[in-house]
Amino acid sequence: MFGFPVQVRSGFLVLMVLIVLVNPGASGLWLALFIAVFTLLHELGHAFAARATGARAEIALDFMAGYASFTPTRELSPWERAGISFAGPAIQIAVGTLAYTLINGWQWPHAGEHLAIAVLWAGPCIGLFNLIPILPFDGGNILEQGIAAFAPRQARKIMIWLTITIVLAAIAYAMASPSRRPYIVFLVMPLLSIAQLTSGGKAAAARSTARAEAQATLSRAEALAWATGDLSRFPAGHVPSPWYRAHQQLGHGHPDVARAVLLADLASDEPVNWWPPDAAPSAALASLVGLLP
Repeated sequence: MFGFPVQVRSGFLVLMVLIVLVNPGASGLWLALFIAVFTLLHELGHAFAARATGARAEIALDFMAGYASFTPTRELSPWERAGISFAGPAIQIAVGTLAYTLINGWQWPHAGEHLAIAVLWAGPCIGLFNLIPILPFDGGNILEQGIAAFAPRQARKIMIWLTITIVLAAIAYAMASPSRRPYIVFLVMPLLSIAQLTSGGKAAAARSTARAEAQATLSRAEALAWATGDLSRFPAGHVPSPWYRAHQQLGHGHPDVARAVLLADLASDEPVNWWPPDAAPSAALASLVGLLP
């Protein structure tokens, strides 16, 4: 849609069915329809804002949420990231308010006005709710980027603790009154998101560390091969670069084989499992380049 990949996952369809079952009749059908429409508009707002910075974006609609993930093509400033986060609820609130005004004017809807109620809740109400300054809502992401402009390394940690504090205070407030206790189930959701963010962050850090260590090992092995001819330090599943293997063949007096090694690698679609020959002598690389057609 508009050049963005859009995935509608089964959880989103389950959510629509649940909305209809919980709100039988016309009210549930209208609410499900407009939640689907405004969720998509919300994520398109994020995606267009990301595209404006040069990033590549894609959209996924899932249970209880939509996601617009994006891959920057350059380093984005905190204010650009905050703008991307704000664009989603902004378009939802603006279009929702316009649609409601066209349907029902500026008056509050009556109980039987299912279409107006659905537009009001699915548009401006949910859009404003998404601006609450806690994670994982857009308001929390906007505040995090504001903090990141002054304390980039501490922004995520500050937002996690701020979210936990606000949510626990809200749960305590809800517990004080029986009429407010049913809302506790919604208040627990941000805590579950924080737990997921924390565990996901730790796993990502561990993967990043392991990847860096593996790359360092492979880099040292490639450098040692060029310096001494020792190939024993390559980890399992990895081989010297095709440039080193071609260098070996050229040293043994086989320029045709060396050329074939290089051309086969350049034509291959297989994932790269070797380290670039950045430790090779320039003269050795020049001789290999000279073999290429």
